[in-house]
Amino acid sequence: MKLTFDRWERNTYDTKVIDEKKFHDIENYIIRLDGMEFTEILLEEDNTSLYICGNGEQYIISFNAGKSNFDLENDENRHTSTKKIELMIRKELNTYSARKVLAIEDALKAAEYYFEFKDKDTSLRWKEIKSKK
Repeated sequence: MKLTFDRWERNTYDTKVIDEKKFHDIENYIIRLDGMEFTEILLEEDNTSLYICGNGEQYIISFNAGKSNFDLENDENRHTSTKKIELMIRKELNTYSARKVLAIEDALKAAEYYFEFKDKDTSLRWKEIKSKK
């Protein structure tokens, strides 16, 4: 499985691509996301991808398969559609819907399922993102 991760050092930005064969190694890359030095990972295989960005406490997770794009949503915040949360990602403050901000457990569960099946975990709440024409 192809894993792309980023690293910010001082004012330089670098990405690296490696081939990962063990989920434990991918798990470590997710755990070290801190929103400053390490901000995102991308897992790719068989025309699908799982994107995770985060700051060590809060994460944004997306899944892509062909032309279909999905964001993972938080069941706890389903009814607070107007609530916004600010996250520091890539040294920038970004605002996200509270529904899209997830815990590390969600990131690890989505990544482990993706690693094993190259698909999104249907036990999690995914929302399809309609493309703008």
